[in-house]
Amino acid sequence: MEFFYIGTSFFIVSFITWYYHTLLDSKPSFFVYIVNALACFVLFDLFGHSLVLYALFCLFYVLFVFDYKFLLVPSFLAYIVFILALGYSYLESGLSVLYMPLAVLVSGLALKAVFETILKRRLLGSVDLVLIASLCSLLSLQNFFYALVIASLLGLASFLLPCFRAQKKAPFISALFVSALMVS
Repeated sequence: MEFFYIGTSFFIVSFITWYYHTLLDSKPSFFVYIVNALACFVLFDLFGHSLVLYALFCLFYVLFVFDYKFLLVPSFLAYIVFILALGYSYLESGLSVLYMPLAVLVSGLALKAVFETILKRRLLGSVDLVLIASLCSLLSLQNFFYALVIASLLGLASFLLPCFRAQKKAPFISALFVSALMVS
């Protein structure tokens, strides 16, 4: 039965990867599909006890790849991840845990608006804030703050790589994914 879940998730991850590459007029290589299969196996080994959590981290992996390669994340996938994360946290712990991710999202959007008004430049995208709130609903509060600090440090460290220094952008969603794997 586990091969059915791994195969289904590999098909979905590969289809989303292929579809997004066609939107960007590029073609994924065979290596991308091999990495997709390895990620599905590893994530099933980590989170196979809960199929919803496994599906969420497969979607987080897709967002990791898009953010790392293109520095562009489709909004509809981020909102799907957020809704699934809220649903997972509701099923696991009930209604009492839903206020924290929603508070993180609302306060993040308010801070974004204030800082963009004062500094006159973009600091974080709305998709980044949605995924931060998704991460908040998946992890405990303490692990969430650890993951956020680790992701920020990874984002700063990515500026040491010449490819990101030239673009003046860091793949923050990729750093969030890696930090969530580190603390979970």
